[in-house]
This record gives sequence, C-alpha cells and structure tokens, in this order.
Amino acid sequence: MEKKITVIGVDSFGKEIVEGLSNDDIAGLNCICVDVSNYKACRWSKIRGSQYVIIVASDCTKFSRVVASCIKIRMKLLTLVMVPTIEVARQFANYADSATIALSSKDVSSFITMVSAIVNSRGHINIDFNDIKATLMDSKMFDFGIGQWHGEGRAIEAFHQAVKNFHIRKAANIVVAIATNSQSDFKLGELVEMNNCLQDKLGKCDIIWGTRTDNSLADTEISMFVLASIRQ
Repeated sequence: MEKKITVIGVDSFGKEIVEGLSNDDIAGLNCICVDVSNYKACRWSKIRGSQYVIIVASDCTKFSRVVASCIKIRMKLLTLVMVPTIEVARQFANYADSATIALSSKDVSSFITMVSAIVNSRGHINIDFNDIKATLMDSKMFDFGIGQWHGEGRAIEAFHQAVKNFHIRKAANIVVAIATNSQSDFKLGELVEMNNCLQDKLGKCDIIWGTRTDNSLADTEISMFVLASIRQ
C-alpha cells in the first residue's frame, strides 16, 4: 500500500512548487495549495489520512496559520518546511516538529520527488520519512545530491557524483538511499566498499543506509541519493 504524502503550498513560493509537482506522476503524492488570502477555505479533508505532510513556505506567519489549522483538526503533523533562504529558515526554528531547510525551487522539487520515491518503495533495507526527518532535525543546514553510475566501481562513482557539490566532511548525520535494477542488486562487497569510503571522508557521523529496487535503471546501473545534515 502506497504511503500518502501531502504537499501543501502555503504562499507564492509554495504555490510554484505545488503546481510544478501536480503535473508529475509521483506515487502517493497529493498536492494542494492553500489560498493565502483565505487559508481556512483549504479543503482539509484532502489532508486526512496522510502519513506525511510537507509544508512548502517562505512566510513564517502564513506557515504558522496552516500548522495551527492542522492541529485544530487533530492532524498529526510530520512537517518538513522548505524555504528559499537560510535567513528565512532560521525564523522557523521555533517550530519543534519541523525540519527547516533552505532550497531553491528546483531543489525543492527534486527533493520531494526523491523523498516520495524512497518512502513509497519496498527495499531490502527501507528508509522512511522519520529517518529523513531525524537526519535533518539536529541541524539548520543540510545538503543533498543525486548520483548515477554503471559498471565497475559504480557505487563509489555514484557516491562521489552525489556529494561533489557539498561539504561532506562537515556532515553530522547522513542518509544514503541506493537504488538498483532487480537484476543487479546492491552487493555486500559494494556496501563494504561504500562504508570504507565514508569512514575515510567522515569523522564521527551517524549513517542510515537504505536499498530499493528501481527497474527503470539499466542492469548494471546504480542510483544514489545522499542527504546530510551539516555542522555549522
């Protein structure tokens, strides 16, 4: 059974994200947009039954109103807040149940797409939304990347591609979600190789591993999503 993920766009920034996602064929994703001039008119019934709620916002006041409305209808929030700048992100720090992230519109779309694919897939080692949230909650900053490679040394090459644009050595917690074709499952030897690579690059760091099947990949291809909270 697919997990229902609701993405709520709260303001113009959120609306841009939601409207972009609505046209994508993402399993388990229910996108709605709150009318910022009359947020109470939002069809809250569409949120009921969601395992995960992602609120996309750049305005603290409007965000807090939507959160209050969700609480009023006794919706158990598991909130991931996406905002366009780290300066605005810091304003969300008072919301204890939210992970506050600064992303561009393009990165938000990529991130939500990957989260939806990961939490809705059945893998040998499953990653859920709680794993992702736990990785983010200890830090106000994070980075993520996606890498793909095929053939010999595919795991290490995909990892290097995923982290090439961020400071992996400053990572506090990491999620590594690995996808392969069912004909070429992720091997134990590759896991050992990956673990040795991470130990060389990282200091003391908690790592959450996950593997899943994606038959859209070629037989020898691997895809890797790396999410890291960053020490400041």
